[in-house]
Amino acid sequence: MKTKFSKLTLMTRESQRKLLTESMQELGLLHIVQETYDVPEETKSLIHELNIVNRLIRLLENEEDGEEIQQAAQPVPVKKVIARLQKMEEQIEKINQEIERLEKEAHYLAPWGDYAYEKFHPLIEQGVYIYLCHTDKKSFKKLDRSQAIIQQVNQYGRDSYFVVITDQKDYNAPYEHFPLPKTPPSILQDEILQLQNKQTQVRASLQEEVVYLPMLMQYKTSLNDAIALAEIQASFSDHSEEKVISLSAWFPAHKKPEVVKFLEKENVVWKIRDPQKGENVPVVLKNRKYPRLFEPITRVFDLPNYYETDLTPILAVFYPILFAYCLGDAGYGFVLAVLMLAGYFSFLKTSRNVAWLGMILGAFTMLMGFIKSGSLFGIALLPDHPAA
Repeated sequence: MKTKFSKLTLMTRESQRKLLTESMQELGLLHIVQETYDVPEETKSLIHELNIVNRLIRLLENEEDGEEIQQAAQPVPVKKVIARLQKMEEQIEKINQEIERLEKEAHYLAPWGDYAYEKFHPLIEQGVYIYLCHTDKKSFKKLDRSQAIIQQVNQYGRDSYFVVITDQKDYNAPYEHFPLPKTPPSILQDEILQLQNKQTQVRASLQEEVVYLPMLMQYKTSLNDAIALAEIQASFSDHSEEKVISLSAWFPAHKKPEVVKFLEKENVVWKIRDPQKGENVPVVLKNRKYPRLFEPITRVFDLPNYYETDLTPILAVFYPILFAYCLGDAGYGFVLAVLMLAGYFSFLKTSRNVAWLGMILGAFTMLMGFIKSGSLFGIALLPDHPAA
């Protein structure tokens, strides 16, 4: 089997080229190719606005309930709708970020359990300091308890979570520790719940804006037409100041959500489509655990074209049989299997798939040696064998 690919084409500024291509490579995009041409400031502004409109259209499409969209009863300027949606988008983004931060903090504090900070506050004002600490079980047993009060709170596997009460303001210890946070997990959960309610309210308001989706789609079309016209006009001028780069790249189709998420954060215009006949599409084999062992043999001959069938699964069935038939001796198969087994734990540690392949071929050869030739290192094992 082969991995299905999609093609990405995007436009960006020359100044963003290096950073963008590096990010694309880290994301796993292949065969990145660029073309350069000049685009005036007016077109750049249109491209930026088109990015915003595309993002807002996706935002509203996520809020659709599947029913037919009714257009707004009263006409509203599209700029006003865009500004209102951008504000909602910003609110949702801030709420999501804050919820994520609070959830991480609550999850981090969970091993120490819940507490009421106000009960400890009088002690802290009197110069008594409380630290939440974490170390492994073995180290916890060796802690010096003469300089501070140490009380274990929880234990998960080899990890010990405990509290240290001391009069040292700048407490120094060889294990993870930090002052008792003012906000306990229960309060963090309350704040998360409040933010989720606020998020629900914003999304309810956003659903009311779905009626403007047809307007945005129409505005998107007009922006595309304006950009196309500006590019045609720019092609007749040699006086543009900054270059805009067109990049194209291939990526595995299953990574599309990740690629789209990346592109939405960048100031680029982009398009994703399926491969077309005649295009030089990268080939990445994608087989299950057993056939994957035979991919090196496939590569020895040549990788199949993107539009051809991958014969690796067929190779995985017949290659061991033919290999064993040719070698045909159980003793040689045993030596090969033992050698590969030893290599699995020593000289083939970095190529253990090769070791597994060798053990499989050795096992098939042993089996074939008993069934077909009935010989062990050339010695007949069956009375009717020709060598007997």
